[in-house]
Amino acid sequence: MSLKSEFNDLTEQMNKTMMEVFYERNFTRKMCIRFFPDTLNPEICHGCRYKEEDHYVYDDMKTWSKSAHNWRPELHLEPIVSKEIRKINFINQTDNYEKMADFCILSNDTHPNTVLNVLLREWQIEKPNLVISVTGSSRYLPFKPAHFEKLKAGFMRIVHPTKCWIITGGTALGVDNLISEVMKESQYLEWMGTDAPSFYMIGLSNWNCIDQNSEINQTTLHSNKPYAYQVQPTNKFIKFSKELITPLNPLYSHFVFIEGGVRGKWGQEIKVRSAVEQYIVQPRDAGGEGIPLVLIVIGGEFDTFERASNALDHSIPIVVCKGCGGAGDILARALRFPLTNTGNISDENINELKQLLDEMNANPKLQGCLFPDEAFEASKHIHFLLNCLKYRAMINVFDLDESDIVTLDSVLIESLLNSSAAKHKDPVNLSMAWNRCDPVICKILNQDIEKVSNDINNLANIERYMTKAILENKLDFVKLFIELGYDMDRFLSKKKLSELYNYTINHYPPFRVVISKHTWKSKMKTFFLKDVYKICYNLTGCQLNTDIYVDNFTNSSPFRELAIWAVLSNRWELSFYFWTNSNEPIILALLLSQLWTAVASALSADEMDEEEVIIGHSKEMLDLAVNILKVCWDTNKELSEEMVKFKYKDFGYRNQIRVAGLIEAKNFIAEDCFQVTIDNLWKGGLRNRLLQTYLCLFIPIMVRYLKLNQSLLDDFDEDWIYTYPIKYGSNEIKLKRKSTMRKPNIVETSQPSPKFSFSSKLFYFYNAPLTKFCAHLCSYIAFLLIFSIFYIFHFTEGTYSIWEFLVFIFMLCYAFEEIRQILLEDASFSMKIRLWAQNEWNIVDFFYITMFFIAFMLSSFSENEKIPFTDFAIPGYEIANVLYGCVCMLLWVRLLRFYQCTPQLGQIWIMIRRMLVETLLFMTILCIVVISAGFTMRILINYYIPAAKRTFSDVGFQWIFLRSFYTFNGELFLDRAQDIDNPAAIPIYYTLTLLFLLIGNALLLNLLIALYGSIFSEVSQRAEIEWKSEMLSLMREYEDKTFLPPPFNILETFYLLFSYFINCRGIVRIDNVEKREKIQIFETYCLNIVMSEKRSEISVKESIENSLIKTQISKKQLSASKHRIKNFSKILQSQRKKFDSVLR
Repeated sequence: MSLKSEFNDLTEQMNKTMMEVFYERNFTRKMCIRFFPDTLNPEICHGCRYKEEDHYVYDDMKTWSKSAHNWRPELHLEPIVSKEIRKINFINQTDNYEKMADFCILSNDTHPNTVLNVLLREWQIEKPNLVISVTGSSRYLPFKPAHFEKLKAGFMRIVHPTKCWIITGGTALGVDNLISEVMKESQYLEWMGTDAPSFYMIGLSNWNCIDQNSEINQTTLHSNKPYAYQVQPTNKFIKFSKELITPLNPLYSHFVFIEGGVRGKWGQEIKVRSAVEQYIVQPRDAGGEGIPLVLIVIGGEFDTFERASNALDHSIPIVVCKGCGGAGDILARALRFPLTNTGNISDENINELKQLLDEMNANPKLQGCLFPDEAFEASKHIHFLLNCLKYRAMINVFDLDESDIVTLDSVLIESLLNSSAAKHKDPVNLSMAWNRCDPVICKILNQDIEKVSNDINNLANIERYMTKAILENKLDFVKLFIELGYDMDRFLSKKKLSELYNYTINHYPPFRVVISKHTWKSKMKTFFLKDVYKICYNLTGCQLNTDIYVDNFTNSSPFRELAIWAVLSNRWELSFYFWTNSNEPIILALLLSQLWTAVASALSADEMDEEEVIIGHSKEMLDLAVNILKVCWDTNKELSEEMVKFKYKDFGYRNQIRVAGLIEAKNFIAEDCFQVTIDNLWKGGLRNRLLQTYLCLFIPIMVRYLKLNQSLLDDFDEDWIYTYPIKYGSNEIKLKRKSTMRKPNIVETSQPSPKFSFSSKLFYFYNAPLTKFCAHLCSYIAFLLIFSIFYIFHFTEGTYSIWEFLVFIFMLCYAFEEIRQILLEDASFSMKIRLWAQNEWNIVDFFYITMFFIAFMLSSFSENEKIPFTDFAIPGYEIANVLYGCVCMLLWVRLLRFYQCTPQLGQIWIMIRRMLVETLLFMTILCIVVISAGFTMRILINYYIPAAKRTFSDVGFQWIFLRSFYTFNGELFLDRAQDIDNPAAIPIYYTLTLLFLLIGNALLLNLLIALYGSIFSEVSQRAEIEWKSEMLSLMREYEDKTFLPPPFNILETFYLLFSYFINCRGIVRIDNVEKREKIQIFETYCLNIVMSEKRSEISVKESIENSLIKTQISKKQLSASKHRIKNFSKILQSQRKKFDSVLR
């Protein structure tokens, strides 16, 4: 243990030593080591302008020269090791907030690599995609409100998507303060958010010109606590003296202070800043970072010309903001001068520039910092201006006084693409890294497309561009490539789709959870496309086109596949865009809605906020499907009905009715179009009432007088087992009987005719789900009466009666019907079972059929008769009697299923079902109360029996439950209190009885009544929607049933099986291409209507939100100004009191 601790101590000491060496080599600052008193002000040094205590003095340098002319910077300014990283806590009492910022102090000969190491490694700032450096007026910068808004809008549009650095001087004056005010609102949003910042504001400042620099150094040098920097009004610092002291800006997050050793001397950081910018722009193969950088010039003094010239010499593009005055306007004016044959401007233009420089020098606010030994030289600045004119192509002018057609962000993007770093990279990749899809990129792409025969599909890197845009969720670029004509069918191959899914499984953990739930592959590393088929099938029952996922990739709808991938990857914008470009928007919206729900369920408990967002996506997709269906119904009712019933080939020949029922899209099902279609399918195209149906059912000749829809032939499915010839007017056609056992050869020779023959009406009538429902209802009532008569009068011990055999035949036919219902589903076996179990009545059928067959076998056993081949005797008759009673009860309850065909009784049953669920939950609470009271009261009554001698019969467990239950209903058993031998237990018994009555009757019973009331009010609002969904399930159930009810249905089943084996030649599905294209055009048309309405709603909401935001911002500004006025009034009052005291 000691050896390990010694090793750890040694390792820690080595790390400290290495860090100390690193700081000694890199973190140095220049300080004056000798104090030379100034002749005018002896308290400060003549050379460095610092006080005596701010000097770094070695032990052997305690004596100072009295001569003021011996100070030399190369001798008396030495590099001193600086403390690594320090902090400043900005305290703004005016606006009442605090903010922490990091800073370090480096010398003015620091290598730019050291500055980048501090930013990237020490402060762990994310490496930017681009850098914006801003220079200009250091102190005085008049700015119009309209110019400010344009500048703000441009910065907002380029900063957030690009994750950039903004480098300025970091002061609270001039252009540095302007940029901080421009980004102030964005920084507030960054501080309140939890995500990583999207941009960083870095101040590269002159340490010798910073206000309170001595106090900051003394406080943070020997302690780790931050310096409390009191933010002061900037008006006191706008002094145009030769010694410039500037305050720090609290809105910057990081400061790199450059120390040159001379206090108040401006420009000591320019050399390091220029070197850092050049190092950032320099390509990586040349030792730099290769990050695009642009220099923005806003206003400016004389030193701005030199800064711009140096930047252009190192291939850094410049954007000049015209309209701010100063050096920026002079440079913009010079760019308008034409060049002569020699490549320079004329002498007349040079004289005009000199005149502009003289006017600028005459204005003391624009002179900048000129020390006594630095006289104004117009020729020097003319030289820099002429050098800038050599790089006209790298300078862009943004006129703040022009209209809003050209924005600052677009000008910046154009300049960045012209930078030296951009020339070594692909401009499209750079634009995607900045997430900026500007007209400049469109222009570049169009130029590249022209080189490849005006076909974007022939572009070399277009597939890579599209893949990157999709994987990085860059929707604007995806839209751009598609609008330029990129063929998505050519892009989305089987290999490409597998690549997208494998990227998702490695970068989005919830997708792996979805896979493990629905494909049972929790540890898979490679994703197969057939797993998408399993996921969609298990969630929605849609059998997607297996050719896409398993065998040959023949994709006809790439947008559908990409929309499914985007949902499983949790990319809402991409999935929405791909969905809007799909050919089947309604049925795809239903599928995507269910997939969004699956993604939400796969999230962890820590991602509840994201889960709510994803559930919102699911609801939005379902609402869009509902809105499109409404528009379709309002546009063309007949075509809407065809669309709802049409079976989509790429969705496993499922129609919207089927998919909506599988995913339980109740709002979608409740739409008028859907309900009209269901009603037509329920009646089978017949125009008859319920009474007419029963009359024709028992008197078939009455079918002749029924009315049928002329479009009836289109309502039937296209998959059948056999053909059945009937007369349709004067032509013979072959109608097909629907079944899961289908015959491939489908004959359609129908021709329009004004009348249906009697045989046609018979066929339609007896195949209508309503007719089947009525027939099965009559058969079920007959069976129920037969079973009741058998159970009451003819159930005997040890023998089977004729009535029991008759009931057995009925039950056997019902069992065959349940098996047939399961096998009827066109799905895998597990999906068949799942779909069958979704209906609670199927579960009831399973229980009473199972109990009947058990009771039927046990009823033959006499009392204590042994089971054959065993010595085990069972009371078979008694058990069978109980089971038959349970079966009889379930059969009568099963009659409620037939009530669901009417809206009134169906809605009542929905309420009852919901209340039963809540009642079961309530019973769990009631059982605890009943058991606790029963145990206590029973022990009090049996007090006279010692605990060691008590038996189960003495306790009487049946009384524990029954007596408490009777007490709950009002039977108090107060006479049993006389059996208590312990007199002290009698009042306890009465007290417990009273408490039980209060808790049971007063509290729980009223709670149950209130619960029922809330359920009734809640369900009654959606009872009609719930009933419509139940009606769809009922229609689907009886659409697949045989016409002959039990016990005759077994005959029809055997006949269908016989016909299948005789005529079956395999299952062939026919896709009506003409009808499918017509429906796709209709859906797309209605989708465009919905999207145009949605865009108008969004624009209205955005305008309202923007007005609200502006109102809130104005309120905040008003409150801040009120706070400042109060503080100013307090200061005036205190000054007035002092003045009055002086007068007195």
